[in-house]
Amino acid sequence: MRSRYNNETAEHGEEVAEDELYVHTSRKRRVKVQLVGEEKIQQKQRQIDALESARLVGMDVATAGDPTALAAALPRLTGLDLTSNLVASWGVVEQLAGALPWLAVLNLSENRLQVWGGGAGGRGMVPKGR
Repeated sequence: MRSRYNNETAEHGEEVAEDELYVHTSRKRRVKVQLVGEEKIQQKQRQIDALESARLVGMDVATAGDPTALAAALPRLTGLDLTSNLVASWGVVEQLAGALPWLAVLNLSENRLQVWGGGAGGRGMVPKGR
């Protein structure tokens, strides 16, 4: 979380290269982008305890870590996007829910979660949300 929101890594874990900030025009030309107010935004993002939502897409997250430390670091978090990570256990989801009491939205798309239960035909039970 800290590496993502202190601008040490980009969304999919890549290094941040400020000289590569550009957009493509409709004529397929690259136009360099200058960020205005970047320092102010970075300062706000560095205050991790004030974050209300976070995107950790493709950051190889596999565990929740220390629940006490997580709760202390992210007391206001209501939304967490863990798309394309390594979450494989519903136990990790349970730890996140326990550590982040205000969490209302948790995106686990493109993770390889185990199926709960093992009833006939391989159909399992998915746990109820809170």
